[in-house]
Amino acid sequence: MAESIGNTGKGMKLHTKILLGLLIGATLGILANQLLGGTHPFVEGTNKYVAGPIGQIFLRLLFMIVIPLVFASISLGVAGLGDVRRVGRVGGKAIGYFLASTALSATLGLIIVSIVRPGSGLDPAIREQLMQTYATDASARVEASQQGNFGVETLVNIVTRNPVRSAVDLDLLGIIFFALMFGAALTLIAAERAKPMIGWLEALNDVVIKIVEIAMKLAPYGVTGRRGCASVTGSSSGPAPP
Repeated sequence: MAESIGNTGKGMKLHTKILLGLLIGATLGILANQLLGGTHPFVEGTNKYVAGPIGQIFLRLLFMIVIPLVFASISLGVAGLGDVRRVGRVGGKAIGYFLASTALSATLGLIIVSIVRPGSGLDPAIREQLMQTYATDASARVEASQQGNFGVETLVNIVTRNPVRSAVDLDLLGIIFFALMFGAALTLIAAERAKPMIGWLEALNDVVIKIVEIAMKLAPYGVTGRRGCASVTGSSSGPAPP
């Protein structure tokens, strides 16, 4: 059996390292802000050239493997069913789970926003700039929802017209649908023709899992950098780094 990602041998467990990294990053960020100030050259230089890049590299590693991981795992799962009649049930469950989790996260987000009221402490000029930037997009979505087109368009857009574009845009619903169709098509062609592609998907899945393992080894340092930047910037007047 392959060694789990969280198992780092006799040393400290991965989740403990991540929690420790969060604590260290937050502590160092708050201390730097209180003792030197968020605009101090040393603090800004550390955020820009050390903590910020480490955190960004960690996040980019994770985003980098989302699409190939989803595509390979779903395609292999569907192809492994062997019977295309079972694909519909699996696909329905996968898309249903995705939609349910999206609705739950949106509901939870609305509840938290109504309680916490983020942005209330922002500088009025920054708040006005953000309103002008995103007001048009929000109005368009509300108008589409009121016209009854939002749900229908969402359902139609599940069927992606360009899987490469969906991958670029991180359109997971489109990628999930394409992966379901790809796996289903593998079950409909001759086994000797499907075998090389299944082998390629298995190799791709193994490679992606190995990249995840590498990213997890960097996770404690990544969260330390991200948490440190957020602690310094969050206590100052400027916006948090992306």
